[in-house]
Amino acid sequence: MSRLLRSLSCALVLLLALFASLLGLTKMNDSLGDCIAIYPQTSRLFSLRGVTEDKADQIYALLKNTVAQHNAFVVRNDMRLAASDAGVDGFELGIFGNPRGKEDLITLSYLGTPILTSHAFTQLLHSESNKTLGLDMAKADMLADLPTISIEGSRLVVRQLDALVDNS
Repeated sequence: MSRLLRSLSCALVLLLALFASLLGLTKMNDSLGDCIAIYPQTSRLFSLRGVTEDKADQIYALLKNTVAQHNAFVVRNDMRLAASDAGVDGFELGIFGNPRGKEDLITLSYLGTPILTSHAFTQLLHSESNKTLGLDMAKADMLADLPTISIEGSRLVVRQLDALVDNS
């Protein structure tokens, strides 16, 4: 009888440890998602609404010219929708401009580990337009892997702003 109780208590402890681990992973995944959702934290937010289709290309060209003239850096942060109508699947960032000299402003770190750096952004901006940071469609298009917390974790994909605009 005591052997059975000992076995059951060991199984219960293992089950509780498994649940605690899953809860911790879920909490860390949510925390990483929150960190990405507000990236970049030192930014100035602006949004355009009510722009007609015929003016959209002109406004986009003006934005790119202004960013280039002022040696600035732009990050567009979009939520990725899950294919199976399950809500948000992760985040997709579009970048444009010059990341040099802005390392402190544009580095994305989580728990002290840098996830996105100006070096990675520079590498992406000087590559072909179909290349990404993080896995999107094909591993062959990925310049660098980006971390996820769990199998169901929020995916992060970074691409050039032109490619993001073309896909949206």
